[in-house]
Amino acid sequence: MQSALDERKFDVALQSLETARSINPGDSRLSALDERITSLRAEFGPAQIQAAINAQNFDRAAQLIDEAARSKSLSSAKLTQLRDELRRRHEEFETANFVKLIDTRLQQDKLTEPRNDSAAYYLIQARAAGASAAALQPQSQEIYRRLAQAGHSAIDQRRFADADRLLADLRTYGAPAATVASLQHDLSAARNTQAAAAPEQPQYLDLAQSRLAQGKVTEPDNDSALYYVNQLRAADPKNSALPRISGAVQGQILDQARTALDTPQPARAEALLQMAAGLGANADLATLNQRLAQLKLAAAAAGPQEMSEGSLTRLRPIELDYPGEALRKNVEGWVEVAYVVTVEGKVTAVKILNSSPAGVFDAAAARALSRVRYKPVMQGGKAVAVTSKLRIAFRMTK
Repeated sequence: MQSALDERKFDVALQSLETARSINPGDSRLSALDERITSLRAEFGPAQIQAAINAQNFDRAAQLIDEAARSKSLSSAKLTQLRDELRRRHEEFETANFVKLIDTRLQQDKLTEPRNDSAAYYLIQARAAGASAAALQPQSQEIYRRLAQAGHSAIDQRRFADADRLLADLRTYGAPAATVASLQHDLSAARNTQAAAAPEQPQYLDLAQSRLAQGKVTEPDNDSALYYVNQLRAADPKNSALPRISGAVQGQILDQARTALDTPQPARAEALLQMAAGLGANADLATLNQRLAQLKLAAAAAGPQEMSEGSLTRLRPIELDYPGEALRKNVEGWVEVAYVVTVEGKVTAVKILNSSPAGVFDAAAARALSRVRYKPVMQGGKAVAVTSKLRIAFRMTK
């Protein structure tokens, strides 16, 4: 028992002490050993926990705090202090990581795209993690400045749809009201100026025919055949050439929708069919929309795609709560689980596939996994739900 104390193996020392007490409860050495164990644990416990926090080993620190709570080796006030310190330092660590990501994406000029891996995206994540406005002020201001600058550039180039999107981004990411109002004012003024000096209708027709010949059917947004057909419809809905050019553009869009359905790319097919419907009735629309509905039903019946856990990106680590009974009995084991990662990156539908020992760690594994957050999986520019599997090991701290 003395050797176990010297090596800070408190559980072993306690077991030996209780065995000795059961043999000879009147032994005069028992009280001195009780006092030494209490003193050592009170002295060593907080230092060990603080060291784990300082090393940013937050899972280890949380485990040590839970062990101290179960063994009642630390006071409630000390446990509360350590938990507060762990939470504060963990939030600071997460905030610092998000700030680094924001700065990196700004250097890469990834302001808002990709939507789930951009400077603006990590700004939102940092706020959600508890970062203060003051801590994020330099990054926030730089994002607002670049968004506003890009918005004014889009206005100057008469790319009003892009300016609308950038204006919406400024609102979404919490830009100051004055910044939003300034861009909105300039956008409205530019639109009014363009309306007052609108080109003659034949130019819209020529541009639509030119873009159609170039294969620019729907893109870019403000310089495509579809864009100029819609401009012509708004300016001169009775133009004699409008039905012919509208039908030609609609036919090309429907061809692209068929290809998207064959691939299959249901999201793209749906967007194309909506564009085609905006140009008027067409006998093929109902058939293609029916194919789209069948494709969606088949995808829903098949369920989410399965991906390996290693191919997913965790935004929050797995934090295990070691079951008290297993801890007292020095039991180790593992649990294999299946689960769904939602479009928001949350974990749902956790299912225990196998475990050893059976039933011992199941609940702890399910709780830990439900707290994990992943970076949403993107397919075709859209977040999708996926399934995955993971084996979670429970090991005693040596």
